[in-house]
Amino acid sequence: MDRFEIRGNNGYIAIDIGETSHAAEDINIFGGYDVIGKIDIKSGNYRACGALWLNTKELYNFFISLKECWRNLKGEIRFMTHERNLELIIKFDKLGHVIVFGDYIEKHDEDNKLIFEIISDQSFIQETIRNLSSIISKYDR
Repeated sequence: MDRFEIRGNNGYIAIDIGETSHAAEDINIFGGYDVIGKIDIKSGNYRACGALWLNTKELYNFFISLKECWRNLKGEIRFMTHERNLELIIKFDKLGHVIVFGDYIEKHDEDNKLIFEIISDQSFIQETIRNLSSIISKYDR
């Protein structure tokens, strides 16, 4: 299982990515492979852990956008899993500040949701990019 984290001063988001078969017939209609992972979010004194359904193509697009915003120290990234159980927004400013916010719902048939905000900066994001790079290299685009 692969893992990447988005860390900040008041919390983190850790995503563990499960294995996929890499078989051609398993490619999602939108591209990439579907994987079931685990997510652990801590924001201040609040925390949520649970299952996360995502796609390697979504992860690749997130990685490219994150790298570009980090390099330019500006911009906004919106990442939503195809099952809509994680919505993540990352905003960069020219001073190197990064705000990570969004919400996580493990099961849509239950009324439980964690709304989070994590204050970060460019130095934390550099490690996220490094970890994502090694994960992304395992999957064809």
